[in-house]
Amino acid sequence: MTILIIKDFEKKYPNIPTNLISYFNNLIEKPGKNSSFHQAMSDHPDLTFEKIDRDFNKACIITNLTPDVLLQKIDFNKRDLSIERIESILGELRTILFLSETGFSDITPIRGTKDKSADFHAYYNDLHFSIEVATLIRYSTRTSNDSVIAWAKSKLIDEKKLIQLNNTALEFNADNKLFVCVINSRIINLNTHSDFIEIAKEIWEFTGKDPSLYIAIITGRVDINNISDNCIYPDLKYVINQ
Repeated sequence: MTILIIKDFEKKYPNIPTNLISYFNNLIEKPGKNSSFHQAMSDHPDLTFEKIDRDFNKACIITNLTPDVLLQKIDFNKRDLSIERIESILGELRTILFLSETGFSDITPIRGTKDKSADFHAYYNDLHFSIEVATLIRYSTRTSNDSVIAWAKSKLIDEKKLIQLNNTALEFNADNKLFVCVINSRIINLNTHSDFIEIAKEIWEFTGKDPSLYIAIITGRVDINNISDNCIYPDLKYVINQ
């Protein structure tokens, strides 16, 4: 019954690529207890797909790509039904919106055409950035600040994301690098904007305080004072003075 409902969304939400909707139909049949996306599909499917449709529309306008082309360029693989893959796709979509809202321009996905490269390159105040995205999907009330920091360090070093950033910066002659942490976890209920800045700062310091490297955190949450958790460390105002 749920699958039939999802199929109906294809007409209702034209900005979601056709391949992605058929992918959702296959995905929902698989267990996904640790996936915030599976949880959202089960709890409020209409709101979930309305947001995805809206985000794809915005991202396509930003990148000047059609939904189908954008999906291909963010490394979509219809045969990969793992929790990590769908969360990664949605994390990259959220990153495009975040970059645009933060003031980046000419945001271009590159992962779909290059192996072992960063996910995007873009410009901020005429300075060129290579951008790598990692998505934390842990869905637990016990997720701590330390575990997020440890996860980010593992991504950067063990999974060689930092090397990918550096190599892509060299290939595209980028001035700076941005490592984006998209957090889909209940940790977002336990922290303030300043807490996330401290987390980003510790990750940055771990990498050796590279002045050309920036760390971003995206949660999508806004607190009761209308202050977003999303942040970048060091502050981008310093990039203007390079």
